Amino acid sequence: MTLWQESRRKTYIGVDFGNLTTKLTIRSGHSGKDLVPVVIPGLSRNVSLGGDNSTSIIPSLIHYTRDDKVLIGMEVINEGLLGDEGTVRWMTHYTSLNSPVQFRRGKKLYSYRDAATDFLTGIIMQTNEIYQVTGAELIVAVPAGSRDHYSTWLQELNAGGIISRVQIIEQPEAVACGCPGDLRDPHTLLIIDFGGSGLEVSIVAGCRSDGEDGYRIVGRAREDIGGQVLDRLLLDLVIHHSGLPPPDKDLTETLIQECEKTKEELSTSQSVNIRWKGLSGVYVTRQIFEDMLDRKGLYRRFSATIEQALHNASLRGYAEDCITSVILTGGSGVIPSFQRVVEARFRKSSIHADRPLDAVSRGAASWQSRSLRRDQVTCEYAVRIWNPEIGAFDLKTIIRKGCPVPSKGAVARFRIQATYDGQTRLGVPLYEIISPGTGLGGYARKRELRFETQGMIRMEDDAGSSGDELGQRWMNEGEIPLIPADPPAIRGEPRFELIFSVNGSRELVVSARDLRTGRQVLDNVRAGILR
Repeated sequence: MTLWQESRRKTYIGVDFGNLTTKLTIRSGHSGKDLVPVVIPGLSRNVSLGGDNSTSIIPSLIHYTRDDKVLIGMEVINEGLLGDEGTVRWMTHYTSLNSPVQFRRGKKLYSYRDAATDFLTGIIMQTNEIYQVTGAELIVAVPAGSRDHYSTWLQELNAGGIISRVQIIEQPEAVACGCPGDLRDPHTLLIIDFGGSGLEVSIVAGCRSDGEDGYRIVGRAREDIGGQVLDRLLLDLVIHHSGLPPPDKDLTETLIQECEKTKEELSTSQSVNIRWKGLSGVYVTRQIFEDMLDRKGLYRRFSATIEQALHNASLRGYAEDCITSVILTGGSGVIPSFQRVVEARFRKSSIHADRPLDAVSRGAASWQSRSLRRDQVTCEYAVRIWNPEIGAFDLKTIIRKGCPVPSKGAVARFRIQATYDGQTRLGVPLYEIISPGTGLGGYARKRELRFETQGMIRMEDDAGSSGDELGQRWMNEGEIPLIPADPPAIRGEPRFELIFSVNGSRELVVSARDLRTGRQVLDNVRAGILR
């Protein structure tokens, strides 16, 4: 019997699914103390964090062979298939964009979402076999501001039925949850996530509800520099020093892998000897690497991103002196020269970079025991509907703070009507009601859904107001439920009855009945994810 079975406690798996690497952490029970990095022999590799500390990462790669076999992570690299046409990369990026691109593998067509599903399902099932966990709760950390469709896809992961539930948390909140108690409440954290696909700087403010900790992002900035940019620059440097001609595609993929390892080793060594077929060796010193980063303006862009995030937070009432801790995460967060930039800007005693590589997955695994109560809705929500008495759109509250999750039956029921004769589709925009200065807005302009008489639907901006001034934030702009009216609706006629409820995944779902025909036209369709 394993530790996980013997304890008879709930098991949580924190997932950081990144563009370049994926990290998993297991927690058993509610203490948040027993955090174990997931090691999958053959798929993952060990990475030193300095001293006796290390963690395990899985390259975010999947390869489909011609005989329908699937290779994952280090299996792809060890077989030398990184540049092969059957290898799929950048799954997080393309899936988050809801990319329609498909690629053929044998007689089948695959999308990036299919590949990402196969990848995550594969490593979760391997985790189940190695650690013998069943009925675990998966807590997936997603980039701040991720589209709803990305979270919806993750929540639909089944992994062979071994997952009891999938929860979604934003990466900055996950990092905050993973901090020791003395770094959290009531502090405000500046989190510098310097990962493979980019630099994300977030200011995260702590708050409390019913005696439990919670967090919200009050300032954020992003720059498209990250580990893969550094690897490419290091490759150019190595080619220049070696005197070799530019490599072909296959060799480039191999060399980038070597450069990634070199970058990691230069964080703990002063020089590294790079070797590959056809070259006796090229020595790269830490000083040469750092001088190259300086010439390319990487430190300047790094600092500017931090300053932009601080500025954005100050606009929402969070001055720099509110920040008590600076947390460095991400693979490039271990690079000494970037750490020195941070140390020159902030008090050294406030800077923490203990486990930058797996801080997100560890925080996600800790989330359930440290975040706001997840059995209740923590904000107020409303839908925007046409109010004929004032001749304009108005907000109608449908969920109040404290609503149980899942709800006990319907949380709201009302009728809606068309805004013009012949309207064939009506929308259900969902808004979060916020208070000025909370930092929850994040939208520069008020936006409304406009149904035109020609049948077109467009977003209309009001340049005169900001999200915080309005005290509202549009929650489901990316996937707003549309109600089909067949036959077309007549202005002023109560046409549809809407019924709202909250399911166990914190989703607001809506059903709609056509009052003219009696047909059910929507049945528990998701309208947005609630806090």
